[in-house]
Amino acid sequence: MKMKIVLAIAGPLLMAACGNSERQAGAVTSSAQAPKGIVEAITTAGGSCGQPDKRGEQKCVLSGIGFKLGAGESWTRQSGSRAMACKGGYINANYTVLTNEHWVIAVDHTAELDAIQNALAGHGVPADVRNYCP
Repeated sequence: MKMKIVLAIAGPLLMAACGNSERQAGAVTSSAQAPKGIVEAITTAGGSCGQPDKRGEQKCVLSGIGFKLGAGESWTRQSGSRAMACKGGYINANYTVLTNEHWVIAVDHTAELDAIQNALAGHGVPADVRNYCP
């Protein structure tokens, strides 16, 4: 029960960070979508993204790595929820994401973020690897 409450509060990227299924995430909705510019940059770099789901997240592939792309506008707003999830042990304290605060990329294996970051940087898209936990 405690985890369901935290998941409902924390929002879309918490779902990616926890690795929870779409079924469990069904109650979380968002109209936020990643800016089109990042999707275009992913495509230009040789990747692809699917259509946004009901939470505004998109499944993408770049350099053979699958990841979730979400709007970063909630990054600051969700800092309290992220902190609660991390302190509660629901998120690995070492989990990292790639962001420029306009969008957020979450992967299953954080070591893959460097390859995505390098591919995007090669197309003029700056981003930082940051801890998910505040």
